[in-house]
Amino acid sequence: MSSTTINTVSNQPLDLLAPVPDFIHILDIAHGLALQCRFAGQIQEFYSVAQHSIMVSRLVPPEDAMWGLLHDASEAYLCDIVAPVKRTPLMTGYRMIETALMRAVLIRFQVRGDMPASVKDADRIALATEFRDLRGYSGDAAQCAVGARAAAQRIEPVDWQTARRLFMDRFREITSWGHAQ
Repeated sequence: MSSTTINTVSNQPLDLLAPVPDFIHILDIAHGLALQCRFAGQIQEFYSVAQHSIMVSRLVPPEDAMWGLLHDASEAYLCDIVAPVKRTPLMTGYRMIETALMRAVLIRFQVRGDMPASVKDADRIALATEFRDLRGYSGDAAQCAVGARAAAQRIEPVDWQTARRLFMDRFREITSWGHAQ
């Protein structure tokens, strides 16, 4: 076992610098994302990355739903770093590791191609909705900050166990359509 290997909740070793797609499991992703709070936890109540991912998957066309659900999957293993820091030159190595992990996730679940524009757009809509519902922005202020209009439906945060279950339910729903495995 390498010094860059972690053991996942499913007791699967995963080398973060050389991830093997066969060692990536959806339960590990669901669990890791469900336990991570959006905005580095700097919001009034817990709202998980898993719940965010479910929202994104529901805002895209069905053929992009798996991409939407998994768009932050690397964070299940690496944790997230707030965007203003992640984009700095100091984080180049982190972004390279994140990219390799995402590549392994996409191979594992047979998701093809680059992230669709619909997922990028849905991620911004989800962010605007989170600004409105979790950060106290008005709808107009959220739209101005993010460049997208918030979704009509309001966010109701759930606990991490519920978020994990809902993530797994959404994964099973999408795979039942036959678009991805």
